[in-house]
Amino acid sequence: MAETVKVKPTPMQRNRFDVAMELTERHMGFVRDPERLEELFAKYYALAAYCENSDVYSLKNLLDEDLLRKIDK
Repeated sequence: MAETVKVKPTPMQRNRFDVAMELTERHMGFVRDPERLEELFAKYYALAAYCENSDVYSLKNLLDEDLLRKIDK
């Protein structure tokens, strides 16, 4: 039996809730209204769920033309 055990680290897996929380936390210093934070969280959660179930090509439809031009360069 080997004296040392080697394991490969696995990348951290984040679910849609984690993503929505992280994005909502970025607004904490700017938004004081709890209802507005709830609305932002709901929108971010829905967006994360949509992205999780979509492919890259359909996600590009969400971006405006200026941003798409920058990506395609």
